Amino acid sequence: IYAEDCKYVTIILAGGSQNYLADSNTNGENGAIRVRSCNLTMGGKGSLTIKANKKHGISNTKELTINGGSYNITSVGHGIYGKQKITINGGKYSIYSARSAFKSGDNEVGNEYIGSITVNSASIYAKCNTNGFNSYGTVDIINGKITVYADGKGINVMPAPIGVRAFKLVEEISDFFDKN
Repeated sequence: IYAEDCKYVTIILAGGSQNYLADSNTNGENGAIRVRSCNLTMGGKGSLTIKANKKHGISNTKELTINGGSYNITSVGHGIYGKQKITINGGKYSIYSARSAFKSGDNEVGNEYIGSITVNSASIYAKCNTNGFNSYGTVDIINGKITVYADGKGINVMPAPIGVRAFKLVEEISDFFDKN
């Protein structure tokens, strides 16, 4: 799925539906779902299985909001990438990624380290080769059951110490804070 230069994109997972999406490792874009220059909202009561063979599972260059649904993402890049902002308002997530499970912001030339990740409520299981939550800004965990197995850090915020705010103790995150 690809969209560019629009006001917003909304993807609704109909109740009880089981949806499958895969990209090829030769497609020209960097995500199985790739939205550029507009906000992306996803949600519903159905499920979505994504196999991202090129790069990211879900990729957005503006604000990404997910309001429920069940997501099973396998990705050779980041599982969910929102360049400016990721907001999770419910849902169930199983993410297996070669990079971070959730990433926001970037350190490109001219970029002012924008990026935030907010989890208001969710059930998250992530297994990733770098960091579970990786942000050039803030990570706010308000509520949820979160399990992260990361070869890097469970939560990584750059440039440190901008902020990690965990308002409710999550049940399990490997390497929750790296004090270095």
